[in-house]
Amino acid sequence: MFYDLGLTIYLWLIPVISLLLLPLVLPIDKLSRNIAHLFKQKPAKMTADKRVHPRITFHEDTIARIAIGDTICTGLVGNMSKFGISLKNLPEVFSEEIDKLTVVIRKYGVDHNLTIVPKWKAYTETGHQLGAEIAFATSGWEDFLVQTEKINRA
Repeated sequence: MFYDLGLTIYLWLIPVISLLLLPLVLPIDKLSRNIAHLFKQKPAKMTADKRVHPRITFHEDTIARIAIGDTICTGLVGNMSKFGISLKNLPEVFSEEIDKLTVVIRKYGVDHNLTIVPKWKAYTETGHQLGAEIAFATSGWEDFLVQTEKINRA
């Protein structure tokens, strides 16, 4: 039937190459569809704040002393909750990666020692901002939050 050996080999290579390339083509196709889907997504609409613990914002500046190893610097408390805190007006030293920080907040004549784990960082014209989860707080932290919330409502 086929007398030309070159044509026979060529016709056999088509299905063999297809079977070899098919596993490579399918993941690339799926990846391109996922990337296209990301760009086609509409931005999420702002919804109500679904936080379990509401944020408390101070009416006046509250200073936080932050220890990074042997270095101590200051910043301002943006807001806080039972398990999180936002610090603002931080110096340039916060541009590096830091796993844990020790923070002391002095308010109403009492020092509150916190160990925090940074979750996000941002840079503004007044300095760096930092959002963190509170890993450890001294006893009295929850009472401090309740007292601060009452004073802010008044």
